[in-house]
Parts: sequence; structure tokens; C-alpha cells
Amino acid sequence: MRILFSGTPEIAVPALEFLHAHYPIVAVLCSPDAKVGRKGVLTAPPVKICAQKMEISILQPERIDNNLIQEVQLLRPDLLVCFAYGKIFPQAFLSLFPLGAINLHPSLLPLWRGPSPIQATLMAGEKITGISVQHMAAKMDAGPVIIQEKIQIEEDETARSLSCKVAQMAGLFLHKTIALIREGNGAGTPQDHDKATYCHLITKETAHLNCENSAYQLECLVRAMYDSPGAQAVWQGKNLRVLKAKALEDFPQSAQQKPGDIFACDKSLGILVQTRKGVLALQELQLAGKKCLNHKEFINGNSHIVGSRLE
Repeated sequence: MRILFSGTPEIAVPALEFLHAHYPIVAVLCSPDAKVGRKGVLTAPPVKICAQKMEISILQPERIDNNLIQEVQLLRPDLLVCFAYGKIFPQAFLSLFPLGAINLHPSLLPLWRGPSPIQATLMAGEKITGISVQHMAAKMDAGPVIIQEKIQIEEDETARSLSCKVAQMAGLFLHKTIALIREGNGAGTPQDHDKATYCHLITKETAHLNCENSAYQLECLVRAMYDSPGAQAVWQGKNLRVLKAKALEDFPQSAQQKPGDIFACDKSLGILVQTRKGVLALQELQLAGKKCLNHKEFINGNSHIVGSRLE
């Protein structure tokens, strides 16, 4: 079985490595190199770097057009395997693969269709998520599900730790799915579209800490935004990233405290911020242009934070 693998970020690398050990990969399709960081250094995506080490042909089109379709036709692939590629495939492209096109999506479809299911799951405070492998369809993440399994979300789970779990499971799940397809048992089960929920691209606005929300909502946001782009707030006119925080919903508080007030620093709990419901303990913080510090280190150089506000 000849496979075209499509994927771009770090989360897709273990899947490519696993599949390469079991199947002929005719080429890897990934996003073009992009400028990264303040200096705008042109950087290859992780999947490309992995493919180069394996000496696999690499395709990096700006768009899925007729030129790409003709190029892929010449490769004679049987199956398209996709994980976190980042673009939508037109039907003309999907029709190139005699055995179809499958996509791994890190949610329990039809929940959290879209580009950021891991972050959306954590922001929603859910305790269970999963992996779904589905047939690709014209509508995003709407195809029949071939295989699906649940994943327990730990109390301190972050986007990074959950992504690592998914990444390590992905290759085996795709391998199982390909086996079902080869056996003729890969038709899958249609999704219940009425139960679908959707997520969107993560932006800095998504990551904004609004203390009018509850402490638990903000803790979920901090875990979902770790470590990119990081939950964002403004303190004394400076950008402040919060990388770790804990909701203290039953913490004693004064009626005079308003959402956003930073009213104390507890050595064991963190820097305490009033929210609409409960107290948020900030435990790892990073001022713009500075390194990340735990709350004890941060308070040593910024003791005046107590009595101020998060905006």
C-alpha cells in the first residue's frame, strides 16, 4: 500500500515515523516554511525535517491546485493519511486515492470539529477526550468515523501534555485503521451531525484572561493556552503571560475585592487574584521580555504586584 502522508506540526511527527516503519511513504505533504520569532527566521515545519531525515520526497505547495494534483498523480498513491496538515482538500484532490483519504482528529467526533480541538476540550473543562480516525469529506471533520478511543484528562493536563499523549498514540491508531481498510472493514460509522460542536483558530484574543470569568474557567484557559501562545493579561501596562495557575473556588475573600484585584501572595499557593467566582492563584508568570518565573521568584522582584490589578 503506497501512502501519501500529510501533516505539518510536531504533533504529527511520531505518526509519520511509525507509518514509515510499516508502509512505503511515497511523499510527505506539509505547509511551506514559515518565518518564526521576532527576527522572522525562515523555518521548516517539524514534519518536513523528519521527512528529510528519512529521505522522503516533500511537497510544500502554497495551495492545493492543479499543479499539485498532477504531481501527486505521478506518485500513484493508494491512500492519503492526514494528521494536522492545516488545509482543506478539494474533492478533486481526494479523488486521487483509490483507497480513500483518512484523517486523525484529536477529539471524540462529532465533538470539537475544527483546528484546535485539544485547546477547546481543555477550555471547556472536560474530563474525557479522545482520538478519532475518520474518512475525509468535503465538509471539515464530518466524515464517517472508522475508529475512536477515549483519553482521560488529568487534573493538571495542559495542551502540551495532552498533545504528547495524542502524538504517541496516533501512529498505532492510523496503523489499525489502515489494517481495517485493507481487510475491507473500514467503511466507518456516520457521525450524528446534530451533536457536532466546533472550535476555531487560537489567537491572542482567545488567550486573554478576563477576571469577569470564574477562577476555574481561567485555570482551564491557562492550561489550554500552555505553552503557546500562553494565557495573556496586562499588568501595569506590560504584557504578562500566565503559564500555570490554580483555581481556589472556596478561598475566603472580602466583599471589597473586585474581579482583577491582586490582593495577596501565599508562598504555597501563589499570587492571589480575585475573579467573578473564586480566587485564581498565579503560579508561573512571565513579563514581556523576561524569563518565566515561579510565583516566589516573581514576587521577589515585583512585590508591588500585591495591591495592583490585572487588566
